[in-house]
Amino acid sequence: MGLRHNFGASMDPLNYRAEFWTQGYWNNPAKPSDDESVANRGNEFKYASIMDYGFGVAQEGLHGIGPYDHAAIRFMYGELVDVWNPEKVVIPDPRKFGSFARRCGHDSAFLGFGILANYLDYPSLPSILGSSPSDDQISPLFEEMVNRLESNAAGSRDVSNCLLFAADVNRVLERVAVLAPKPENVVEARMVVPMEALLRQEKATILNRPEYDRPETADVNESDNGEDDDGDGIADDKGGVQDFAGRGLEGVNWENYLHRVDYNFCPDDFAGYSPGCQVWDVGGNFLEAVDAHINAYDQNYLFDNFRRDRFSSTGWGNPRSYVSRLEGRRFFHFVNVFRYYLYTRRSTFSQTPLIKNWAEAAYRGLNTLERVLQTPEPGAHCLDRARNVYVPESRVPGGCATDPDRFEVGIGATQGKFHDSEWTNEYYYKTNRIGAFWDKVAAIRMITSSSGAFIRDFSDFFDRRAFQLGYMRAYEDTMIQRWNALIRGAHDGYRSAVLADDQGKKYVRYTPLFDESNEDGSSVHQSLQGSPTIEPSWSWTLQYYGLAYAMANWASVNDAAPEFYRFTKIAIRGTPEDVDYPGSTTMVEFRDPETNYLYRAPRIPARPPRSLVQNVRPYKQTNTWGIGADALDRANNLLTTDYQPKKATCDSATGAAKVTACQEYEGARRRLNEMVGFIDVMRRFNRRAEYP
Repeated sequence: MGLRHNFGASMDPLNYRAEFWTQGYWNNPAKPSDDESVANRGNEFKYASIMDYGFGVAQEGLHGIGPYDHAAIRFMYGELVDVWNPEKVVIPDPRKFGSFARRCGHDSAFLGFGILANYLDYPSLPSILGSSPSDDQISPLFEEMVNRLESNAAGSRDVSNCLLFAADVNRVLERVAVLAPKPENVVEARMVVPMEALLRQEKATILNRPEYDRPETADVNESDNGEDDDGDGIADDKGGVQDFAGRGLEGVNWENYLHRVDYNFCPDDFAGYSPGCQVWDVGGNFLEAVDAHINAYDQNYLFDNFRRDRFSSTGWGNPRSYVSRLEGRRFFHFVNVFRYYLYTRRSTFSQTPLIKNWAEAAYRGLNTLERVLQTPEPGAHCLDRARNVYVPESRVPGGCATDPDRFEVGIGATQGKFHDSEWTNEYYYKTNRIGAFWDKVAAIRMITSSSGAFIRDFSDFFDRRAFQLGYMRAYEDTMIQRWNALIRGAHDGYRSAVLADDQGKKYVRYTPLFDESNEDGSSVHQSLQGSPTIEPSWSWTLQYYGLAYAMANWASVNDAAPEFYRFTKIAIRGTPEDVDYPGSTTMVEFRDPETNYLYRAPRIPARPPRSLVQNVRPYKQTNTWGIGADALDRANNLLTTDYQPKKATCDSATGAAKVTACQEYEGARRRLNEMVGFIDVMRRFNRRAEYP
């Protein structure tokens, strides 16, 4: 048929297959079912073109080519285009009323159907298209909007400008959303006209300008003087078109205007930039697309991370290709939706349904990346009652086989994932299992990523400072506190909770970074308070990755986002990097008992939030901005509560007790040396970032 890929078709609800609208799927949640009489199989019909991906192996193009494909073929081979049939549906167009056309633009219909479709979510489309010529509920709303426009102008004594305020438009949006829906009109109120007729109409729209008031004639308003000032034969005309479609209508006005049915189109050249043009997405809005990626990530664990019986001459999978695929197909979409949301979060239409869903999608994507970091190891866990934390049984001397609170963590979503990878036992070893370690590396990379990707824009290719669109820019306090815990391996406040269902079966419920709502509207953070938590699978290597990526990506920015290395500052007393701080700065010091080096770091208070980061959702606040100082605090704690007591016991013990005591001391010494080694790495990373 000659059709190109169209990766915008999966997010084109106006042109989903007819069954989606006529069989009630548009306002019912999509749930799996084999019963065709149940209106919950909408995902099978949520596509406009078969030339898009992302519906799922069992659903991709299940019902044949889509409405876009039909329209594209009609256009390519017959030069025919789809328009809304004015005999069946009334398309809102404020240019029909008063002075709107000359004040707010005669050459665009966006402030009619366009603004409704752009800012109301797609379940409102049947309401937008619910008016017919015999039952026109929508035109009076736009006529009232134009009356307010003219009232605003009269109050300002302005005869020419478009004094339409956001409140005026929002009022129309709110009232249209509750009009009686007619979902059948989305499909049946269309007709086909020759492309030539539509081109002639658009040409006439541009050329037939309304009569404007001329500034040089202060005493005369040519737009309202009862005369034909522009010589087109119509006095005080508002623009408009004649009947180019041959419907037998007379005159030149906006009633004759045919509104085109718009189809989303995004070919391979532009795929992967805009969140509405992704190769592997599915959903009628950004929230549905993010949810689909979350569900696919959870459901595909056994398929993506385990070789099973798959055979490949080169070996099944490898961590590098796995991370690339995971980031490209899943995690990148979370970050990309957020980046584009940055440009709308302060919009005058930020409270409209579409933008609210967009905001929810941005938060939900970040919370999913946080959930990846919190994932525990499968297997038996014992409850440390002193801390109310579940820890792997392998770390508990003697285990807890008889403890009634013992928790056997399963595999998969709401449970755990194996942290380490597993390899075949051969010379050219191959992957049998890809560990969740790599999922966490991918999450760290995505959260710290700060480069913006725009359509055909490579401005940040050679200068990553061109766009700084990371989470740090919008949520700096949240990110610094979270990374403080991540880098130090201190998970207090960032562990998943262990809950029990109605049958008493335990499961893992992750703690969202930004608060979420339960089904009853209550706070998830509050509902999890007091519940036991569970240690995530973690390693020093992840802490190194977290430190390295944060310093590399949260740096060299020119738009007031702070340099991350400032918060990890640690210096050895007397070295060149041991700078002087103001007398009001609190310094934390730690002396290594084996090298006698004195490490110093400043406590850094959080700065007041900027306007860009105010009014965000509640989040965990458990740490300071002085990451280096907190690391030294932890080293001091290990020194005074673990290393020194065990060393004193080892030195004073005699006989057989000395062997045991000194073994415990060696364990404490190893733990302190691990922390000191990490402090040295942080210090050297900081020095490299500060003095490139």
